[in-house]
Amino acid sequence: MKYKEIFFDSWNELCELVRTGEFTPHQEQDIVCMMYHLCIGTLKNPKLIHASSTWNFDLVLGNINGEKRREQKFTHCLLAEFKFILKRGRKNRRLEKSKGDLVKLSEEGDPTTRRMLAILAKANWIEPEEKKELIQYKKNVTVLFYP
Repeated sequence: MKYKEIFFDSWNELCELVRTGEFTPHQEQDIVCMMYHLCIGTLKNPKLIHASSTWNFDLVLGNINGEKRREQKFTHCLLAEFKFILKRGRKNRRLEKSKGDLVKLSEEGDPTTRRMLAILAKANWIEPEEKKELIQYKKNVTVLFYP
């Protein structure tokens, strides 16, 4: 299955909903829930999508092998983390936490695993050099931004 394409399409749809004012997130979980909703519309199989704040990742597309957190194996799936920057004053803290997410994402799964970090800010507060630094921080993780 093409989980990366499903994720990109859902992310682009979410960004359009934010841009047009049809979706206004107030916290990170709002974004995760909306992405779950958008992805499942394409996947059509609830066994292939997982969201939880107590797991390793915010969203997983694909099958997860292993029941307990330390036993979980990720293969042929997509792992995603989200960050939401509601206020400009929280930007630096969220970007630092993003680096931790990048490390976590980069170390999980096998070569078939896709890894995504999606950062949604309420306004255009992230500077181009900050974006570039995050994109280059871990080469095996795709980083997306809105706006």
